[in-house]
Amino acid sequence: MTIAFLVQLRAASYFVLCCCIFGVPHLAAAHDGPDPLAHWRFNERHISDSTLQARLGPNGVFTGKPLIVPDPYGQSVSFNGQTRGCLLAEDFQSARAFLPAREMTVAAWVGVDRPSEWGGIIGVLPDNGQAEKGWILGYDESVFYFGLSTTGADDGNGQMTYLRGKTNHESGKLFHVVGVYDGTTMQLYVNGQLEAESKLQSGDILYPATAPW
Repeated sequence: MTIAFLVQLRAASYFVLCCCIFGVPHLAAAHDGPDPLAHWRFNERHISDSTLQARLGPNGVFTGKPLIVPDPYGQSVSFNGQTRGCLLAEDFQSARAFLPAREMTVAAWVGVDRPSEWGGIIGVLPDNGQAEKGWILGYDESVFYFGLSTTGADDGNGQMTYLRGKTNHESGKLFHVVGVYDGTTMQLYVNGQLEAESKLQSGDILYPATAPW
């Protein structure tokens, strides 16, 4: 998979340029819109050995040697999801200050070379088939998706809503993928176009007790 953005299985490989997550600032700023909570660029300038230096937020730790590759925007990092990944926090609770509590935007440039049923770009989601808590921006075998669980839809064990896009990802092409939630409405944009929307979720983001980021 190829990612070029603001801010990610053997079955899937992708490159990351940068990633950005936005929340709602506590104080008014001198510009319209929220300030970023976390931002990473995946290139040689921001990588030292196995560490990804964040522009904002926690540094990441690569699992396996990062594979830097050229792309139309400069450089990216190629992941395969098994031997190569990037861990921002073993437990998201240790980096809670850099995560949204309610409103959020998560954006990434990504291209999928080898699709997967449940490919992940970035997210806080427990590897548990029963609990449905947290959020994730990802891709499946044909399109991109945005998944979210909130307090307003909680059935006692969490309830995820998955928005799936309409644009098919293609090997060798970069796509701008954005998940947005304003407290009442979820939206998924691909290349600037609104492709899916839902009002099934509401309220604060429902995080699990523990999960990797």
